[in-house]
Amino acid sequence: MPEMDGFEFIDYLRQYHQDWAQIVVSPGKDVTAEDRLRFNGAVETVLNKGERHASNIEQAVKSLLTGL
Repeated sequence: MPEMDGFEFIDYLRQYHQDWAQIVVSPGKDVTAEDRLRFNGAVETVLNKGERHASNIEQAVKSLLTGL
């Protein structure tokens, strides 16, 4: 994203769209412990590079929709 990075985008969503649904992150790189700290509870699910199979994405979405 040319104007902001993913962390800034998450901050923007939380600041201006608090009523939005949960956030699922699928980064282009593996998420580090430092990255997870920066998410600061704003992200419900992180799908790392090796986890982006259709079944994992489907399961993550179902879990969020059903509250499991």
